[in-house]
Amino acid sequence: MPGFYLTNMEYCPNIKPCHEMIFRNTEFAGYKLFQYTTSKFYDDKCFELNDKYFSCMEGVVLNKKELLEEYRASNISNLTFLMYQKQEEFFNDLRGSFSGMYCDRISNKWLLFTSHYGDNAVFYYKHEDKFIISSSLEWIAEGLRLNKIYYNVNEKAVYYMLTYGFMADESTYIDGVSRLLPGHYIEIWGKSFQIKEYYTLKRDKIDLKDKSEEEIIDILDELFTRAVKREYEKDLEYGYKHLVELSGGLDSRMNYWIAHELGYKDMLAITFCQSNYIDELVAKQIASYWNEELLIWPLDSAKHLYDVDRDVRLNFGISLYSGVGAELHILDSLNMHQYGVLHTGQLGGAVVGTYLKEEQELNSLETAGNYSDKLLNKFCDDSYKKYQNKEEYIFNTRGLLGCLGSHLFARKYTEECAPFLDVDVMDFCFSIPVSKRIDRYIYKKWILSKHPEAAKFVWERTGDLIDRSDLYLKWKQTRQVAWDVITHPSLLLRKIGLPVNAPTLSDYRGMNPMDKWLRENETLQKFVEGYYKKHIEKVRKVLSSKLSEDIDELYEQGSMGEKTQIFTAMSAIELLFTDGYCE
Repeated sequence: MPGFYLTNMEYCPNIKPCHEMIFRNTEFAGYKLFQYTTSKFYDDKCFELNDKYFSCMEGVVLNKKELLEEYRASNISNLTFLMYQKQEEFFNDLRGSFSGMYCDRISNKWLLFTSHYGDNAVFYYKHEDKFIISSSLEWIAEGLRLNKIYYNVNEKAVYYMLTYGFMADESTYIDGVSRLLPGHYIEIWGKSFQIKEYYTLKRDKIDLKDKSEEEIIDILDELFTRAVKREYEKDLEYGYKHLVELSGGLDSRMNYWIAHELGYKDMLAITFCQSNYIDELVAKQIASYWNEELLIWPLDSAKHLYDVDRDVRLNFGISLYSGVGAELHILDSLNMHQYGVLHTGQLGGAVVGTYLKEEQELNSLETAGNYSDKLLNKFCDDSYKKYQNKEEYIFNTRGLLGCLGSHLFARKYTEECAPFLDVDVMDFCFSIPVSKRIDRYIYKKWILSKHPEAAKFVWERTGDLIDRSDLYLKWKQTRQVAWDVITHPSLLLRKIGLPVNAPTLSDYRGMNPMDKWLRENETLQKFVEGYYKKHIEKVRKVLSSKLSEDIDELYEQGSMGEKTQIFTAMSAIELLFTDGYCE
């Protein structure tokens, strides 16, 4: 796992360098620190100590070239120094997926930061005047053990995984260790240790009251196109080929499409889903349109669900392991030395669209965004109370803390970026009235007016073209329901509440029908039973009896998806806790 580590304690982890990784370490003024990172995007990273400053950067800075020219800087380390002279929160001007630490050696002030959307995660522990700050929860756990600091399981974090499928706030599995939230940084100055906010995603930052829909679409297209260009230019800067996710949805499509319109070639698109699912069929058509290569990875074998411990070690169980296992199999199979950024459409529907279904939901603040509700009443969750409205709540939790947890998995291979996550794109889109974003209204209008050829392929969400009327789609949906009932009578029995042991619609029209796989795949059944039996007794040793009972209940009654939530939590607990270090 790439990242960095800083502590003022006596001992820090002893990292064994790997031939594919870069290890750099130093000590000064009572601090011990190291960086353990990949050679990917080497010039976007640094680890430099001199008389004036120390600078360490991780990840990828998409506007680095622009900033180097603006500040007349020689490299990324020199750039951070020059930007810091202008403003302390210099990282607010960076764009991309990054994290880092900076020390002004003249004043002995430390700044440790994560990106605006926080996908390059940073975690921290502080007690009295001692602290550890790191990209890795595993390194923090090891640091605590080396310094003989006992720690316990944070059971709220476990409940978060068992309900949400991610951490809905700064919680981690280690009590006393927190995650630095997106858009935040740590300032250490003398005895002061403060968490500060430099960026927050809020609605209506930009006044668009006098803008027509056409003007809004013009600005959106300009900002999005610039964000796409920055991503693909980063590949060319290092001589990499382009690697792009592609599906039947709109989000990855628009990244892929506009990149081609801008003239970028030499792309490999990847698609993973159940065989013959609409994602695969539409991706084939789009790739064929642009005469590009497409790698299709069927999920029917469910083999990506077996790699629990390997996957959890990459993101410490802060989000569900099962959502990205297939993508990791793909990256394992490729020669990733030749590919640059993993280009995706992450959170496009939530940015240009919205998580809300109706405008009235906006001020209805309550628990939302969870994958399972079976244990929701078993713990106190007030994560929504810090937000002004439901959209900001769901986007910041399910979006940034949940969905973007997948970026940590990919960091073993490369950096993952999406133009929808560009700060300027997000701020602009969240200033568009929510009424124009519900049901992808402005999203669809943008595509139809600016990129009409991209609209000639079916949209996975509706199974039809995006310019179909609501009346037509309702008629089509009614016709489909009638056909489903005729061909699968068990659906009607289930609808009226009768217990029926039969397939569901998602078995036939789902990207990853895990319950179908579990029901039909004997090897998967044995794996699930064996994994639970093998690990549950080890985990019980550090959990309360109540939580252990709740896990048993969820395992017995839960779906395959809920079982993967359990496995994520179990694997993370085993990774981070060693007998003798939990009271």
